[in-house]
Amino acid sequence: MPPSDTESYLLDYHRRLAGVTARWFAKTPVIRGDSRFASTYALLAAEVPQDARPRTVLDL
Repeated sequence: MPPSDTESYLLDYHRRLAGVTARWFAKTPVIRGDSRFASTYALLAAEVPQDARPRTVLDL
């Protein structure tokens, strides 16, 4: 089955502008409640438990 119009748009966008999301948001501060994070990536990293268990984190 071919991709939908929406899927085609997203595939084309990311093909033409690979990495654009990371460039725009990697250094954008995030405020959540009383906490400030340097970027969305810093917020994600702060949410991963810091115990000894191995983890896999999927950043979409």
